[in-house]
Amino acid sequence: MDFFAAHYRQQGENSPSLLLQQYQYRHTQLFFGCMCLGNGKGGRAGGYMSERLLAWFRGLDLRKLLRNREHKMDMLSEMLTGVVGDTDKELLDGGLEEGKVGLAGILCVEDSYLLLRRGRTAICLINTGFGRTCLRRLLEGGEEGALEKGQGSLQPHIGLLFAVESFLSHITEPMIREGLSVSETNTERRAERHLTELAGEAQRRGAENMGAILLRTVPWGEAGR
Repeated sequence: MDFFAAHYRQQGENSPSLLLQQYQYRHTQLFFGCMCLGNGKGGRAGGYMSERLLAWFRGLDLRKLLRNREHKMDMLSEMLTGVVGDTDKELLDGGLEEGKVGLAGILCVEDSYLLLRRGRTAICLINTGFGRTCLRRLLEGGEEGALEKGQGSLQPHIGLLFAVESFLSHITEPMIREGLSVSETNTERRAERHLTELAGEAQRRGAENMGAILLRTVPWGEAGR
């Protein structure tokens, strides 16, 4: 499985911090995309959370992780929970944040993925089946303030949209299905353009402090840029 990502971040002091990392280790492809949205003025907490997550990702011992492939995603889930929890405490102790930082992201190792979500964010699955594009929200209904997580296997020709609620609340579901359908986002350049167009419409309707990441999956060798 191959994949590519598009992103959008509205300029502003309270806009979320976006983290996008992708590289290949021997024959193993890794991708980490995350959006961090602080509750305090200036977005400093979101930026700090993003920095801590980036440092953790870059410090992963992949040789040790891949020696235990069967449980690698469980190990990563436990590690991520620890990093987020430790950073929550640092932010609280440092007086940078009154509430917990909102998160929405994905960590992919080969064809396996780990989702995480918390706060004023959403994760949407964009899938084409039965000749039409379907949109479904993931990881909803958990306890407020809790870090929700989910695991699974990537499938070809799907999209995963990670966005702040201000983005989704100012555009309609049909607009998302049409603009970010598989046929419209079959290259990185087209995905970036369509995501930016949707964000522009949301901004015209009054959305502020927007951020969004779109991950698209394709079979090996079909990831057009």
